[in-house]
Amino acid sequence: MFTCGAAGQVRFVLLAGTRILQVLKDHPGNQWSVQKVDAVSLRDVNQDGIADLIVIVSAMSGIGPEGAHDFPAAGFWLGTKSGTFRTDPKALKILPYHRRITVRSVVRMLRHYYGQRKQTP
Repeated sequence: MFTCGAAGQVRFVLLAGTRILQVLKDHPGNQWSVQKVDAVSLRDVNQDGIADLIVIVSAMSGIGPEGAHDFPAAGFWLGTKSGTFRTDPKALKILPYHRRITVRSVVRMLRHYYGQRKQTP
């Protein structure tokens, strides 16, 4: 479930029935003004056998000549064995803003990132 926080921000909440299990860390798009949620997907991006959460939102910066045009901003949380989600700030930095982002491209970038990390001694 997601809720609207302050104006132009979103917050995602993991529920079990009506009970809140976890409030997820802020979506990266919250640094701008989030207009809408475009995509939500569960995929195993780090290939550990546990579903990870990907969320793409449309955001606007409100600054400069392109400030009134929305752009996609991706966020993701890694699933854990306990059924909750956690962030990976280093991996989050590889996701670009201001370009055509899809769930497929996010999965591809993250699988490449995590594949390289497994190969590094």
